Amino acid sequence: MSKELEILLYGEPVATLTKDAHGQWALRFTPSYLQLDDRPVLGQKFEDALHSPFRGKKGNLPPFFANLVPEGELRPILEDTLAIVQGDDVALLEVIGRDLPGAVEFRTISAGEPERHAIEDDAVEPTAPRDHDSESMRFSLAGVQLKFSVILANDKITLPAHGKLGDWLVKLDSRRFPRLSQNEHSIMAWARHAGFDVPECQILPSSALIGKLGDYAEPDTFVLAVRRYDRHEGQKIHQEDYAQAVNLYPVNKYDHVSYEQLTVLTEKFVGEGARDEVIRRLVFMIASGNGDAHLKNWSLIYPDRIHAQLSPLYDQVSTVAWPELDRNLALNFAGTKDMSQLDRQRVERFAGRAQLDGETVLKFVDATLAQLANAWKSVTRSADWVMAPEHVDALRDHWQRTPLLRDSPLAGL
Repeated sequence: MSKELEILLYGEPVATLTKDAHGQWALRFTPSYLQLDDRPVLGQKFEDALHSPFRGKKGNLPPFFANLVPEGELRPILEDTLAIVQGDDVALLEVIGRDLPGAVEFRTISAGEPERHAIEDDAVEPTAPRDHDSESMRFSLAGVQLKFSVILANDKITLPAHGKLGDWLVKLDSRRFPRLSQNEHSIMAWARHAGFDVPECQILPSSALIGKLGDYAEPDTFVLAVRRYDRHEGQKIHQEDYAQAVNLYPVNKYDHVSYEQLTVLTEKFVGEGARDEVIRRLVFMIASGNGDAHLKNWSLIYPDRIHAQLSPLYDQVSTVAWPELDRNLALNFAGTKDMSQLDRQRVERFAGRAQLDGETVLKFVDATLAQLANAWKSVTRSADWVMAPEHVDALRDHWQRTPLLRDSPLAGL
């Protein structure tokens, strides 16, 4: 039996998502949406063929919607709290579909036959207390680090009331990666001092978490609050990450696209001026030792609902701070992910593959590295700098081990 969901954008129906008797999902835009003169954009991939159905792999949602499903530590918490069968993407999105990233929403039209299957109580280890009010958990932000959409006021962090939108994210510290919150807060502050567009951030003790939120935090740790750039004065601003924009499933966020291809794609999506900003961000990624700048950590936003812009920087972490992690980039940079292979020749190769002049790109890289060195001097003397000393040592070691950085102004700091 078929199942049908209505897709809304800015609260207005724009498409239907239908599952046929063979288990395949397909998205079709409504005639009324297609006829709009000032039609808001749902996703870049759809713009290529608006009148054609967009199908997922059998049994799976199309990639755009699969990328809205929570990942990592958050997913089992939601499944457990909301009594949703493990692995049921659609059931999860039906429940949390009113507060997804961007301005897209889900609404059930026809439910079809129930697809839930009984599982043993011990089949999934509970990750949180089971007595929480499910109404407080209806939100979704995909990502591996445990994060929640929240309200921040007077240094207190609470879950939004049912039907309300959270305008901040709170990211909790990780058992696996201690002091992650301080690391990210400091790297984001460095980016801000260097002139990048960065959301407002606050580092707060875990005791700032009020009510149910406190159950998920490690005691005596810090949490990172980041203002949501897809929310403004109670209104939604649409966004999509690059995995959505290129129609890849979340499992492929570390492959299929290189950084030079990402640069070319950004010029296509946003315009020529955005190309320089991508290169600046890539230089910062390398300088900060960030090995996790995968496709879901690059996003587009639509402030006027039609034209794409690069989103502010987010999820900026110096992953080299943890010695158990490899020193690889998330995506290929001119044929390598190994940071120790990044040198000026590699930058020239990147430029060629991105259809850019190598000498011009090298000058741009040098200028950006000089800006980052100056920003380092100021941010490390500011109250925003809360990075653990051992993380700073690891970052300085990274500068010495990376040829592109070894002879840069950073190496002397």
